[in-house]
Amino acid sequence: GNLLAAIVNDTDDEHTLNIAFNGKTKTISVDARSIVSLGTEGERPLLLSGLDSKPGTDLPVTLQSGDGTPVEFAVPVVDGALSYYAEFVPGSRN
Repeated sequence: GNLLAAIVNDTDDEHTLNIAFNGKTKTISVDARSIVSLGTEGERPLLLSGLDSKPGTDLPVTLQSGDGTPVEFAVPVVDGALSYYAEFVPGSRN
């Protein structure tokens, strides 16, 4: 599945954001005083491969900035059944 997000770093230092799901971790570097767009502003989303979550359920995703305290979120899983999500489905040509 594709993760859509905007990651904001409003500090004067570069930081990393660890995104953990289904026993896997992806790391995003975020420059000082910048925003990283995933699937917004014309940027590519972050592909979360190997998901077996069904549309309508929530995927537990843990975010951790550097060595900070991890925070878990329930991320909704959607598919292209609703037209406004169709362009974000992996493999979509839109």
